[in-house]
Amino acid sequence: VDIASSHPYATVVATSKSANVVDGIREQVVKYGLSNMKVKALDSNHMTTLPDKSFDVVVCSFGLAFLRNPNPNLKEFYRLLKPGGSLIISVWEDFSLKQLSDFIVDEMHANGYLEDFIDFDTSSPGVLSQLTPYAEPHKLERLISDSGFKLTHVDHETARIILSEDSCKSDFGVNIATLAIRPFLQELEKNGENKNAFEEAKKAFESLLRDPSLVSRDKCGNLVTTLPSRFKIVTATREFDDSDGFLSHEDISPKSARRVIKVSDIPK
Repeated sequence: VDIASSHPYATVVATSKSANVVDGIREQVVKYGLSNMKVKALDSNHMTTLPDKSFDVVVCSFGLAFLRNPNPNLKEFYRLLKPGGSLIISVWEDFSLKQLSDFIVDEMHANGYLEDFIDFDTSSPGVLSQLTPYAEPHKLERLISDSGFKLTHVDHETARIILSEDSCKSDFGVNIATLAIRPFLQELEKNGENKNAFEEAKKAFESLLRDPSLVSRDKCGNLVTTLPSRFKIVTATREFDDSDGFLSHEDISPKSARRVIKVSDIPK
C-alpha cells in the first residue's frame, strides 16, 4: 500500500495466499483510492497467472521465514522479473520480544499464577527462532545467489515493533508480547496446570505497559518496544541474458546469423 501510494504512476500487484490478508489489503486499496494497485490471492511459489519477465521489482517483506522451502518461491521471483529487474527481500535477524516474554513469565510467577516448580526457558529455541531462520550471516545471500540472482546490496537496519496503533485489534499487543511463550501457555491450559494461562498473561502484560525500559511511545503515539529488533534487507538483480556482452551460440538463430553485405548492395 505504501509503495502504491508513493509511486502513483507505477502498477503495483500485491499477492498472498491468505484470504484474510487479501481482504485486508483490498480494504486499504479502497480506503486510499489506489487505482494503480491490484490484489491477488496467489501462493508465492505458484503464480502462473502472472506472465514471465513482467515486473521491474519484486518485493518479499518478511515473508520468507514462513516458507519451509523457499527455493520454488525464489524460482518464481526470478521468472517474474524482467532482465535487469530488482529483487528486494527483508528478513528478521533478531527480536526484542524475548524481554517482554521474560517479564510476563516472571510476573505470572510473582502473582501466584504459576506454581514455583513451573518454569519456561525463553532462551531455548522456539517460536522466535522459527521466525529468524536467516539470522546466520550470509545464509540468505547464498540462497539468493544460488537461485541465479546477482547480489547488489545488503543493509542491516533496526526497528521497534509496534504493539498497538489505531488499526490494531485490542489483543494485538499481548499476542505479540507472548509470541515466544505461546506454546508454554497452551500447554499450561491443556494439562490443567493453569486453565486461564492466557488471561493471566494478559494481566501481566498490563503491568508490562508501565515499564518504560520495555515499552514506550513513538512519535506517532503508537505503543512500541523500547528495545529495537534487527532486520536485514538484501537487494539482487536478474541479470540480462547477455550480461557479459556476448550472446551464446544457442541464442543466435540461423536467421540472425551474420551475412556478408557487398558495398554495391547498399542503397545510394
